[in-house]
Amino acid sequence: MGPKTKNKVTDKETVQFKLECEDFLVTIVQKIMDKSPLNFALAQNLSFLDPREMGSTVKEKNLERCKAVLRQLNEANRVSENDVDEILQQCSRYIDETVVPRCSEYTNFCVSTSRLDELLFDTMANNSSTCKCFSFCRVVKQA
Repeated sequence: MGPKTKNKVTDKETVQFKLECEDFLVTIVQKIMDKSPLNFALAQNLSFLDPREMGSTVKEKNLERCKAVLRQLNEANRVSENDVDEILQQCSRYIDETVVPRCSEYTNFCVSTSRLDELLFDTMANNSSTCKCFSFCRVVKQA
């Protein structure tokens, strides 16, 4: 028996191995994200429901976020295409008629002592001009 020889790994093989590992990791992460019920874009845009954001952010920015959530929920067949425009109008009306007059209450909303669902129920649920908006908020909660 002769001395043991070690196989040396070339630089090309090392680079190839790294690329294969990277491809593998990208594929695995993509599969995990595809199966995830929540994605980053949806989570980021849900801030339009934060009362502190409603009271302090420009209305158009909140409506853009709302529209992005509506689009994603429509693509997931959670919100009807026919309802999207009406819900967006009701959200706009909600900001104008409820949030703006009570701006300080919304900007000073305390998440540790107050509940968002109670606030939205009290201000939306029994109002015919925002009932679809409230139903949409309930769908968002379940998404």
